[in-house]
Amino acid sequence: MKSGSRVTFVILLLIGFALFWWGIFLPNSHAAYDGPVTQIRNACFAGSRALQETVEMYDMDHATAPMKVLDIPLLQAQGYLRSEPHGCDPDCRFRADLLASPPQVWCEKHGNAEHPTALTLDIIARETSLWGRFRTRLTIFLNHFR
Repeated sequence: MKSGSRVTFVILLLIGFALFWWGIFLPNSHAAYDGPVTQIRNACFAGSRALQETVEMYDMDHATAPMKVLDIPLLQAQGYLRSEPHGCDPDCRFRADLLASPPQVWCEKHGNAEHPTALTLDIIARETSLWGRFRTRLTIFLNHFR
C-alpha cells in the first residue's frame, strides 16, 4: 500500500467508525428519528386517549345516566367531539370498557398507552434496539444526499 492510500483508508475507517457509534449511542431525541410506525402508533394512542377523556367529560355532565356503550355519534351531536376520531390506519377500530373506573378506550390493533398490544410491543422493541436506531439514523443520513 502506498502512503496516500493508507491515509485515505484510515480516514474512511475513522469516518465509518464515527458513524457507527453515532447511530448506536446518541440518544433518540429528535422526532425525525422516530420511525413512521412509532409516529402512527402515537397517533392511534392519542385518538384513544382523546375518546377516553371525552367519555369521562360526558359521564361527569350526565352523572345520573353515564355512557354504557361507546356512542361516537351521540358525543358529536352533543358537542363533545367535533369529528369522529380516527386511528392511525383504516384497520384501527376503537373499543371501550365504559363500566371501568375510569373508562378505558383502546384501539383493537395497537391497544392504548397503558396497555399496548403484543404487536405494538414488538414494534417498540424493534425501533428501540441498537440496530434499529442505527438503521433509522443511517437512512435519514443517506436521504440528505438524494
